[in-house]
Parts: sequence; C-alpha cells; structure tokens
Amino acid sequence: MSDGDGNAIDPAQAAVWEALKRRDAILQAVSYAAERFLGSEPLEAVLTDVLERLGKAAGTSGATVLEFVDDAEQGASLVPRYSWTAAGVESVFEYAGEGFAYAGSDFEHLYTHLESGNPLVAHSEDIPPGLRALLPSEIRALAVLPIFAGRQIVGVIAVSQRGHQREWAESELGALKTAATVIGAALERNRTRRAVRKRDELLRLIVDNAPLMVAYYDNEMRCRFANRRYSDYFGCQERPIIGKSLAEVIGAEAFRIAHPYWQRAYAGEQVVFERAHPGKDGLLQYLEVRAVPHHAESGEVAGCYAILSDITERRRSEAALRQAHDHLEEKVRERTEELAVLNRELEAYSYSVSHDLRAPLRAIDGFSHLLAERLADRLDAESSEYLGRVRTAVQRMSSLIDDLLELGRVSRKEIVRQEVDLSQCAREIIEELAARHDARRVDCAVEEGIRASGDPQLLRTALQNLLENAWKYTSKTAAARIEFSATRAPAGRMTYRVSDNGAGFDMCYAEKLFQPFQRLHNPREFEGSGIGLATVARIVRRHGGDIGADGEVGRGATFWFSLPA
Repeated sequence: MSDGDGNAIDPAQAAVWEALKRRDAILQAVSYAAERFLGSEPLEAVLTDVLERLGKAAGTSGATVLEFVDDAEQGASLVPRYSWTAAGVESVFEYAGEGFAYAGSDFEHLYTHLESGNPLVAHSEDIPPGLRALLPSEIRALAVLPIFAGRQIVGVIAVSQRGHQREWAESELGALKTAATVIGAALERNRTRRAVRKRDELLRLIVDNAPLMVAYYDNEMRCRFANRRYSDYFGCQERPIIGKSLAEVIGAEAFRIAHPYWQRAYAGEQVVFERAHPGKDGLLQYLEVRAVPHHAESGEVAGCYAILSDITERRRSEAALRQAHDHLEEKVRERTEELAVLNRELEAYSYSVSHDLRAPLRAIDGFSHLLAERLADRLDAESSEYLGRVRTAVQRMSSLIDDLLELGRVSRKEIVRQEVDLSQCAREIIEELAARHDARRVDCAVEEGIRASGDPQLLRTALQNLLENAWKYTSKTAAARIEFSATRAPAGRMTYRVSDNGAGFDMCYAEKLFQPFQRLHNPREFEGSGIGLATVARIVRRHGGDIGADGEVGRGATFWFSLPA
C-alpha cells in the first residue's frame, strides 16, 4: 500500500488510517441520525435509514437493534426490532423469523457483561450460542454495544461482518458507542411519546365519554380543546371549534350575558353560574357553567376551563315538583278549611247529642231517686237494688259522655307549643287527688325539673289521666306508691314515666290499653269508661310522640310516653 506520492505505507498505519476514516463516517451517520430523530417521522422508518448509514459507514454487512423485554411469564429476553443488511445478505428476520427471542443462560452472561457499558466483540467461534442462532452462518465477526435509557439497558445494537474476519478498532467502537447513545435517546423519546399518546388517548376517551361538556379557552378566549359533547352541544365538529372565540362558539347574546362571569374567572376566581337558552324544541335549555382558571408556573392565568352540565331535566323536574307542591298546598289548604268546617259541625253535633242524651238521663236519674224515696217503706231489698243499679248505670253513662266529649276536644284543639313544667303539673294533680280522697295515704315521688315542649292544657290532661289511673289502680294496695320521672332518649327525645305498684296488667293485652272502651279489669273492681288512656294516646301522638306501657299482674305498671325535646 502506498500514499499519493508513491511512498509505501506501513500496514499497521494503514489499518489505523482506515479505522479513523470509518470512525469519522460513523460519527457523520450519528450526526445525521440525531437530526432525523428530532423530527416527527415514524421511528421505524428513521431507524432503518440510520442503521443502513451506520452499517455502510462501519463497513459491515448488517446492523440490528434488539430490545430487552422482561416478560412476567417467560422472563427476560432480547427481541430483534429494527435491522439493515447489505444487498444480497439475509436479514436477521428472514433467517431467524419474526418474534424470535434471545434468552437462556448465555443471554444472562451477555446482559451482565453489557451492564458495565463495555461492548461484546467476538469472532464467529466466540459468539454465544443463543445469539449465534439469530445470525446467518456466514457471519464471521460481531460487535454488540449496549443501549441505555438512563442507567438501565433497554437494548443492544449489533453490527456484523459476513464472509471474512475483521478486527474492531477502539475508535470504531467509540463511535458506535456514541451511535448507541443517540439511538437509546431516540428509543426513550419514542417510548415516552407512545406513553404520552396512550395517556392522551385514554384521557380523550374518558373526557369524550364523561357526562360533562369540557373545553379549554386560552387567555385570548379562543378555544384550544373541546370534548365531543361540548362540540356536539354547540353544533360544531371538533376541528372547526378549535381556534374560535368564546363569543363565536356560544353566540353574541349568550356571551354578553356570560362575559362578567368569565372576566372574574380570568381574574383568578372559580365561578359557577347558570344560563338558559331556547332549545331546538322551543323549550328552555338550562346549563350549569363552571369557569375554572388555569394558572401558569408564573402564577398568571393562562386560560380557563369551561365545564358545563346540562341541568335541563333537573330544572324541569324542580319546576314540576314546585308546581306539584303548590298544587298540594292548595289542596291541603282547601282540605284544612273543609276539616275546620266539619270540626265545627262535629263539635256542635257532639254538644247537641250530649244535651239530647243528658236530658233523658237526668229524668231517669231523678225519677229513680223519687221512687226510691217515696216507696222506701214498701220496696223489698231486691227492688231497691234494681233502682240502685239504674241510677249507677245512668251515672256511668253520664261519665262516659263526658269522657267522649273530652276525647273529641283533645282531638280537635289547636296545639299551641310552649315549655311546660310537668313536675309542677304532677304535684298539683296529686294534691287535688289527695284532697278528693283524704282517707287514702299514697307515697308519691315527683322528679324535679321535668319539662316538655307542647300544649300546656293537653299535656296537663294527659298527665292527669295517667296519675288518676295510677291512683285508681293502687286503691287496693296497702303501701301504695306512685312515681313520676323522665330520662333523655336517643334522637333528641325525652321519655316520661308514671309508675305505680298497684294491680298491674297482663302484658298479653298491652296493645288494647290505648284503644277506646278497652278495659282489662272488671268495672266492679275498678270503675272507669276505658276512654282515659285513649285520650292520653291521642294527645301524645298529636305532639309527634310515642306511648307504651309495661306491667305485671299484682306488681304494678309503668306508663311511658316520649316527646321531641
């Protein structure tokens, strides 16, 4: 070999010279690759072109990029992704087939070797068997360089020589290492781009199928993004709406009304407002609009998101509900007036019936009394007893009429709520009972400070019936005791109790206690009409309360009622 002047060149120097030429050619290819990778072309087309330039610059028969794949089931492997071979040379895909993977123990050794960043340089006899299976038998020399993404190996670039052995100069390997770095950056950029595209596709899918209308307007109030629902609602396809002003999208009149709200949003405030406009059917359509400012890193408002909800059905439902409510209120008012009239008529009727019933009762009672006095010396014992029974029945009937009138009164009376001192009421009622039955000695205990919210007259009537009931049913108890107490119940209620140690009752019949005319004891044993407890129940329930009783025959009873505190 000689130079241009005919002087002989040392073969070693010639080899170095050729290696440097190839290095420069490789670096030129790398520069070309770096420029191409920054473009928007598909990576596969660019990388195939780059591999061809690298392969030719390095004077090789082929260049292949293989990607590391770590599969959860099959483990880690190397899979060919991109390849170039010189004319007439069988490619790795033609030879090994699509989807061929390099795995196994020698792959692990290769991976460990490449982790240090050093290339694998081998002649045909030194190529690992697994990798050898990927390559045609004519391959005589191979250089494998790792491709890194950060500190992690993501693949390798393999350049091969067919037909004859060759040595790889350090300058060539250094240039190829630079090429691997550039290719690694391109692969990572492509991976990131794919991930971003997938994320964008997912976000687009979510946003397009969300039940909201979403758009983004820049700081000039021009649309830069709109999901499908937003575009469809305003009669636009996605492309035409991009770049349009807010006024163009929603219309001049709607923009005039909404502009003050958007000014507040562009000033940094999140704003919610409603707007109504005629729909295609001529009926009003209602939108709830959220204008959400988007702040740049500088803190300034770069634009605003428009998030719209179609609340037409909600507004129509609310309107229908209000109409139904107003109609119901009118019906209730009419019904209340009707009931008031009926109550007045019923009250008049009740007193009329009461008067009509009392007149003959008074006559029967009076004539019975006269007969008993005038015929006292001529009546036998049985006849006198009959007259006595007549008078007793008349008195019971008169008492029953009074009780029924009282039940009707408490059912009709308007409730006037105020705070009532039930402890004071209980003491007054007990004093009245003691005065009427001065021969009895009853131990009475009234808890101090018991108060309730309700109608004073009705609550006193209820408490009087309960205490009179306890007084009556302890009349045959030697050491009679009556207690009035209260405790706080759940849900902000108070429970009031009247307890005694009197006759008690069988709990099997507890449900009958508060029904009119239901009595659990013989009238001869304990007098009464069976109306008193029904009156108490009516009063308690009109106050929104509950009532109940517990007892045991011969061991007394406890009657309780609860009221809202």
